Parts: sequence; C-alpha cells; structure tokens
Amino acid sequence: MSLLRPLLLAVAGTLAFTAGTHAEEPAGPGTTQDMAPVPAGDGPPTPPAADTTADSSPPDPAPPTPATGEADVAPLLPAAGQPDAPGTTDTRMAARSRFLRLMDDGSYAEAAVAGSELVELTRAEFGDGSIRLVTPLTNLGTARLRAGDLAGAEAGYQAAVDLVEDLEGILSRRLENPLLGLGETYMRSERYPQATAAYERALRVSQVNEGLYNLEQVPIRDGLSEGYLQQGDLEKANFHQEAQIDIASRRVGTDTASVTPALYKLGRWYARSGQPERARFAYQRAARMIEGEKGSTAPELVEALLAMGDTYREQALLPPDPNRPESPLSLLPMSSAMYRRALAVIDRQPEPDMALRGRAYASLGDLYMLWNRRTTALQAYGNAWTVLSAEDLLDQRDAWFGRPERLMGTDPPTLYPRSVARDPAFDRRKLLPGFVLVRFAVEPTGRATDVAVIESDPPGLLDAVVADAVSGSLFRPRLAEGQPVRADGITYRHEFRYAETRLKPKAAPIPEGGRLDAPERTDLPVPPAGADQPPPAPAAPAGEDAPIGPPPAP
Repeated sequence: MSLLRPLLLAVAGTLAFTAGTHAEEPAGPGTTQDMAPVPAGDGPPTPPAADTTADSSPPDPAPPTPATGEADVAPLLPAAGQPDAPGTTDTRMAARSRFLRLMDDGSYAEAAVAGSELVELTRAEFGDGSIRLVTPLTNLGTARLRAGDLAGAEAGYQAAVDLVEDLEGILSRRLENPLLGLGETYMRSERYPQATAAYERALRVSQVNEGLYNLEQVPIRDGLSEGYLQQGDLEKANFHQEAQIDIASRRVGTDTASVTPALYKLGRWYARSGQPERARFAYQRAARMIEGEKGSTAPELVEALLAMGDTYREQALLPPDPNRPESPLSLLPMSSAMYRRALAVIDRQPEPDMALRGRAYASLGDLYMLWNRRTTALQAYGNAWTVLSAEDLLDQRDAWFGRPERLMGTDPPTLYPRSVARDPAFDRRKLLPGFVLVRFAVEPTGRATDVAVIESDPPGLLDAVVADAVSGSLFRPRLAEGQPVRADGITYRHEFRYAETRLKPKAAPIPEGGRLDAPERTDLPVPPAGADQPPPAPAAPAGEDAPIGPPPAP
C-alpha cells in the first residue's frame, strides 16, 4: 500500500473536509489563557499521528505515514528488469515489527533507532543499491521528523530520493513520499523556498503518474500553500487551495452540494490566512448549493451561515481600507443577520441541534461584545448557557464559558526584531527562544486588569509589549450560573524567537519583586462609565437587531 494512502483513506471517497468546532478544555481561574488561534503557517506544524485521517481547522501538511505492507511502495510496479526480492529474514521482520510498534506508540526517538537498524538489515540483505531500501529510508526520515531530528529526517528522505532517481529516474512514483517528507522537514526548519521546491517536485511526480486531478496531491498542495504563505506569496498559496475545488468537482460534479466540504475547507483556509471576504464567498457558494438542492431550511445550511457570520465579524476587525465601502457599521449588522438566520434554521428542525443552537447564541454574544452592546451580549451568553446546560452538553458549556476567551487585541510578535521576518536571507535556525509569562484578571466587562509580568527570558526584551497586548485585549467573560464573573489568576505565556545579533540595548528589566504593570489602555471598546444600557446601534436590516429572546424550549 502506498505510504500516502493511509493519510488519504478518509478523503478518497467523499472529500470529507469538515468545519472545526470549538472544543477547548474547560478551565477556570488560575489557568493558562490562549491569546489567539495560531495564525496560518505560524511555526512548524505538529507531527501527525501514524493513523492520520481526514482534513482538520486550521489544514496542515503531513509527512508520510510508515508503510505497514511488505511491498516497497505498492501498488507500484518494480523497475524494468528488477527481479523479485528474495525472502526476508526473521531478524529483519522482527526489526520491522518493532519499528512499527514504536511508531504506533508515539515513541519516535526509539523508533528512529529501530528504523536505523532496519535500514542496515535491509542493506545487508539486499545490497546498497536495492530499491528495497526506499521504504526503510523514508520511514526512518518520518521517525526522525516526529522525534524533532530535522537534520536526520532530511538525510533519510534525501537518501531515499537519490536512490529512486538512480534506479528509476526523476519521475518515478516512488519519489512522491520522500519528497513530501522533505518538504515537511524544510517547512519545520523554516527553509521555505526549499520546502516549496520539494513540494512542487512531488506534485509533478503525482500528476505525471496519477493524473492531473488525483486525490493524492491534496496534502502536497496543502504543503505548497503553507510554504508560499510563509514566503509572502499569497497568490500562489491561494492557487493551491483553490485547485482543490477543481479536483473535488471532477469527482462529485460541479455546483452540487457534494462539493461543499471542499468549499468549507477553502473557506477555512481564507479565514485563517486573513482573507475573511474571500472566505465568505466560499461559504456563500456552499450555501447556495445546499439551498438549491435541499431548500432554505435544510439543516446543512447552519454550518455555512455560522461561518458567514464569523467572516463578517472578522472583516469588521480589520484595519480600515479607504478603497472599500464596507465598514464596521455595515459588517456587524450583517454578522448578526447570519447568526440569527442560523438560529431560525435550527429551530425549524423537528429535532433541533442544541449544540449548534448554543454555538449560535455564543457567537451572537461575542459579536455584541465587540459591538459595545454589553447588555445584549450578556443576554445572548445567558441563552447559550441555558441551552448548553443540558446534561450531555455540560462539557461544551464549560469549554465556551469556563474561562475568559480573547475576542480582540493585538498579537505580540513571534519573531524579534520584526526585521527578521522581512529578511528572506536570514537563517532562522540561528534564532534563540524567548518567552514572557503574564498573570492577569478578566472583569465581567471583558477587560483585562491587574496585568503583571511574572517571568521572562530574556528579561525586559518584550515584557512591556506583551503586557500591553494583554491589557489592550477584549475577552468573553467567564460565566457562573449564567452570569459574568471576574476571573482571577489567568496566565498567558507568549513564546517567541529572537536574533541576538540584531538586538538593541533594552532598559526595562523586571523590577525586583517580579512585577511589571502594563499601562492602562483607554482605546478599548468598552461601554461608557455608568452606562448599563447599550449605546444606539448602527442601522441594521429590519428585524435583525431586535432584542434576543430566550431560547425555545427543547
């Protein structure tokens, strides 16, 4: 079985790319606070498990999964004139079984040792130039990659590539997997031009051997999107995501509801790469397909409507663009309209999905917090709390409201100084790790207070920047019994990397006692002092900005 196929089994039949859901672990006071979702392509992706299945939000490139069959990269044909391989020895088979067991257990460092032994046993049995070495070398690269040994992973994958090229040429199907692994290795070592070069080669090999619209190219194109995004080439990054719509359409038809999972994936890509308007177009197209085939109250519409509401909200948070007519005054009411329409569709179902209803109410609450309409926001949060208080939904309720959740704010830099990110010639492997640990409280209004840096390394480098970012953020408050309450002892650890050779002297170390207070922010979107009622809202579509009533009885 091809090394790529375990990764694609769940994709091959239906292109089942599904929208992500809110699934954080519940947490209360004194827990670590996530500042924001990881932006697209921010740092190396997490190594996938050996049984990686369908697409997830945000979509990451994945190295090959270790082969479990005895064939090298079946169903490939042997090279011309290549005799069948001789029988395997018990020692090699035992080493192979041990390697696969360690990979399944997640013991990647030990698996790398076992994989190296397997390579040597295969070499001893079949010779240095045997095609039978390709799978052990590729799997050794994967074990090393997951163990964090990037240099060793590169060596394993490159040895496999060189061997295949010598024996079968530069377009052999056997090149696909080690090239995919090389691309992932370069991505994690932030050598993005080399990564996209490896992925482009893998894509060429895939299309030559399996056709222009084969499914095996999907993870390759995902890798290309991430690589080009990191190089600032958004046009090419988008192209490799958009091409996947053509792949899906060739298999399930054009403009049918069956292509909507691929559209959802495209929408999620646009959203996490900072293109909310394009994301909305993808979701709108999916909604039109669903509505055309299944009607305006089809339950499948809910996911698209909620996603469209999110895109209007995220677009409203972007810096103003004088060349575009949209503004928060027009975008926020449209977000409200999408969430309310989703609620209407949910409530038209014979058995409404209570989890989706709770999510819609919570999304409305977040919207109104950003809109400075705190009373209406708390009403929506209360409705969500009520809906999610069913016995089987308590975990989701705690995930949404068990701790404050950041809704808006400026992200501290992950590379310092910022010139490093703009310098393609800078070797990022020379960067040093740093962090800032901040403790703060979140008031029922969603404001961060009592912000203090309690530890940092190097001291003083980004202390004030991180503390200021926390102080300037707006949060969804923690709820208790459906009401907002103060959350104390929240901690946030911001990790970054810095170029020591480019640093200028800093004069802001943490004072004795380990506390650095952040300056009070005055530009936050909070209600005026003493105003318990929401301020007048911008004009909204008729009926879309009415008070939020209680949720219908289950």
